[in-house]
Amino acid sequence: MPSIAVAHGVDYVATASASYPKDLFEKVTKALAMAGPSYIQVHTPCVGGWGFPSGKTVEVGRLAVESGLVPLFEMERGQLVRVQKIRKKIPVAEYLKVQKRFSHLFMGDEGKGELETVQTIADQNIERYGLLRPDEEMGSPA
Repeated sequence: MPSIAVAHGVDYVATASASYPKDLFEKVTKALAMAGPSYIQVHTPCVGGWGFPSGKTVEVGRLAVESGLVPLFEMERGQLVRVQKIRKKIPVAEYLKVQKRFSHLFMGDEGKGELETVQTIADQNIERYGLLRPDEEMGSPA
């Protein structure tokens, strides 16, 4: 959806996560101050639908970001102007395994190919948006 908004000339496009409330607040404030149209896509984990304990809501949202599946960025007039770097890259499996809705991916070998596909998507996001800090790219601890 963010790419569609950019393609249609939306002046301010951002992604955010409910697990990073300060970032979300700043992006909403910026969107409201823009003269033209704005679009913010907010990732919000769903306890009931995703099947995880309510006390893990913030953690699940942060795992999505740290895996690269949910890149946090801002674009103005089609140009990428800011990204939130990943603190410590994690495999997508760490994000997916805490959710009951993905439990089938961890039963036997059938889900292995799907996990690899989802990991590829996350890796492409990391590359496309430059989400790794320089020390992560080198493979050293953050």
